[in-house]
Amino acid sequence: MKKGISMLLFTVSIFCVLLLLNGCKKSDNHGDPELPTVTDQEGNAYHYITLGTQTWMVENLKVTKYRNGDSIPFVPDSVTWKSTYAGAYCINQTSGSNGSSCGYLYNYFAVSDKRNLCPEGWHIPSDTEWNTLSNYLINNGYGFEGGGDDVGKSLASTTDWDNSKVNGDIGNHQETNNSSRFSAFPAGLRNYSGEYIPIGIVCFFWTSTEMVPGLYGVLRAMKYDGNNIYKSNTVEGCGLSIRAIKDY
Repeated sequence: MKKGISMLLFTVSIFCVLLLLNGCKKSDNHGDPELPTVTDQEGNAYHYITLGTQTWMVENLKVTKYRNGDSIPFVPDSVTWKSTYAGAYCINQTSGSNGSSCGYLYNYFAVSDKRNLCPEGWHIPSDTEWNTLSNYLINNGYGFEGGGDDVGKSLASTTDWDNSKVNGDIGNHQETNNSSRFSAFPAGLRNYSGEYIPIGIVCFFWTSTEMVPGLYGVLRAMKYDGNNIYKSNTVEGCGLSIRAIKDY
């Protein structure tokens, strides 16, 4: 019963956002071309950046195989997605044929699979590792006033967010500068029921940390109307983006 209520609240909250915005935006997931790259198990190249003691990919993961070569099931239809309790991925269908350019959306069952999504030498960051990133940004002047919990703006892409009117006012959206060169891309998400949230509104990243094992995974998010790095959790059947971090 608790799981059902949580799912309902999650879906309702997301669709309230959608009532305020319309349309979606084509864009891509390309990182800064001046940065070095790492290649995954399928030959996809990702740029990366070092921030403090950490090295992060600056593009969303778009791998279709685990590290050992096993395929990750592609689940486009909502009925199958909703009933899937194993690793799976999808492409945000609201972006049309260019969906793969913003990275894929994975459920948490793929995140927690021991076969590993990330290329050799990389892993999905824990909630603690996201805290380390946030603290580094706060302590090194990436906030509005030279430090603060509004450092999400320094991570977010400057060109991909939907700047539509919100409640009749222009400009109530994330004021990004991407000063960290992290280039967080608002790739949207797929909820537990298989419905998509369009590109341009949110970027939700899975962490490797579980809130309730088998039920809820911890996520980090940036939204169109805020400048923080938000922490929350959601059911493990949702499809979110993944950013990999280099092993220490």
